[in-house]
Amino acid sequence: MVTAQSGFKLNKEQKEIQTAAPEFSLGEFPDRAQEFDREEKFDLDIWKKACELGLVDVFIKKKYEGVKEIEKSIIPKSLLGL
Repeated sequence: MVTAQSGFKLNKEQKEIQTAAPEFSLGEFPDRAQEFDREEKFDLDIWKKACELGLVDVFIKKKYEGVKEIEKSIIPKSLLGL
């Protein structure tokens, strides 16, 4: 998580992503993660929710309407609760 100690400040959108990602992860995965691993499948409804939150297009270049470089760091770390 980016903090004041790092000397870097997130903008409003980045703070929203930093909050939304772990909330989404903790709300959707704990009860189903083992099922997804065991069956090697993933719930399309969860994927759609992640898309709506902007958590899926992380590595699409900005010129193609993807996210900026900083979000590439924020989203995965936030999903993992780091």
